[in-house]
Amino acid sequence: MKEKRKKILIVDDEFLIRKNLVEILEYENYEVVEAKNGWECIEKAKDLHPDLILCDIIMPGLDGEKTFVKLKEDSVTALIPFIFLTVKSKYYELRHGMNLGADDYIIKPFTIHSVVNTVKSQLEKQERIVGHYAKKTQRITHQRLKNLLVSSPAVIYSYQPDKNYDLNFVSDNIVNLIGYTSENFFETPDLWYDNLHPQDKEEVFHSLANFFENGYGVYEYRFKHKDGNYRWIYDERKLILDPLGDPLEIVGACLEITKTKQVQNQLQGYTEEMKAITRAMAHHLKEPLRKISVFSSRLEKDVLDKMPEKARDDFQRLLNSTDRLQELGDDLLTVCDVLVFQDNYKTTDMNKVVAKAIDELQEKIQATKAQIEVGPLPIIEGDSRRLRQLIRGLLSNSLKFQEKDKIPKIKISSQETESGFVNIKVEDNGIGFEEQYLNKIFKAFERLHHPGKYRGTGIGLTICKHVVQKHRGEIKVISKPGQGTCFCITLPKKQLKDISIC
Repeated sequence: MKEKRKKILIVDDEFLIRKNLVEILEYENYEVVEAKNGWECIEKAKDLHPDLILCDIIMPGLDGEKTFVKLKEDSVTALIPFIFLTVKSKYYELRHGMNLGADDYIIKPFTIHSVVNTVKSQLEKQERIVGHYAKKTQRITHQRLKNLLVSSPAVIYSYQPDKNYDLNFVSDNIVNLIGYTSENFFETPDLWYDNLHPQDKEEVFHSLANFFENGYGVYEYRFKHKDGNYRWIYDERKLILDPLGDPLEIVGACLEITKTKQVQNQLQGYTEEMKAITRAMAHHLKEPLRKISVFSSRLEKDVLDKMPEKARDDFQRLLNSTDRLQELGDDLLTVCDVLVFQDNYKTTDMNKVVAKAIDELQEKIQATKAQIEVGPLPIIEGDSRRLRQLIRGLLSNSLKFQEKDKIPKIKISSQETESGFVNIKVEDNGIGFEEQYLNKIFKAFERLHHPGKYRGTGIGLTICKHVVQKHRGEIKVISKPGQGTCFCITLPKKQLKDISIC
């Protein structure tokens, strides 16, 4: 490879001096740039970054000493070696310039030998200084990186993306993770495969099949520690491509999540217990209500006409309260179910989710003659049943809170963002509400209207909020009295696993 020529900036107001220096230095294979005064020197030093500056001391305008001071004050040019050109020959006359910090001087009239030797000496000195600091910086950086890798809980590794998957590197702290040293992995190429838990091998390698297509992969598996016990490992890998787009290297990081898995299993047990308690509570609550409803219906059929007007009114209140209590039980069961449900995220077409939600509300839609406009909706990762509950709850809210004899108009639209999220809007022409109640409507049992005017349990929007939060999303609302309401939902297109290291 051809060595890059050193660049030297010559600064002198006399043309012949510059010409002689250019001839001498170009003959020595240096790249030479000229400047006629101090200001031109400063400008070219900033733009061209020369390896050395030869500058006359006595120049009109900005002399050499002032030029030197200005160059040293600027961080861009401060480290460029600087040699004075001067006719001064006495030491005390040169001392002031050298005391400023110049690297050397050349006395006029100069000889070819004095110019070449002085320039060569300064450039070699600069190379030694740069080389020394480069090596020192490299040593410090290497030691710092080594300390980080050793003290990090994550093991860093890389290997070739060919059929043999030859290992390139694995950090020394792997011995803290699984008991084996990095040397063990280089000596025994099949060590990783041989110590995978038999029940995890198929799933891991099935996931690896899609790695090159996606360029990224996250895996959880059990690995047999050198002590014979299995440890849960979280493993994240990325495919590195060369400038042509071909696979160059696979890099990854893995760490132990055994404690996290133990906590997850414990929480799963609590979740199942909570579900059982919730179902039992719902059963024991709904069974008496069902009997009250059945016997009330019999009484209504047999004796309602014979009751006094006041008794009939009280009896009707009893029936309405029973219905509301049944609705409340159903909604409470739904809230508990949403709060404890396990992630069941799959590729979900929101067009189908909305269509099913609308179909489930056909009776209300037909009764109110509602007009529902649905735009194109995205495909995301989510729980289709929960997302259907969300859309159904918002549509029910829009159908319910309407002025009497007004036809409900509802619009559902969406927009995808560049950051991997989708925004879904549900807008209506309903009664709306004041902004002061924005933080109130998602709280359980908080109602903005008297139960007698708009029937409900006060839990519907609470369920919607928890469904969105379970999908790692956000729900907001915009509303004004008499101008309708717009629910704005933001959901990630892809769901990420929660990994917390205990």
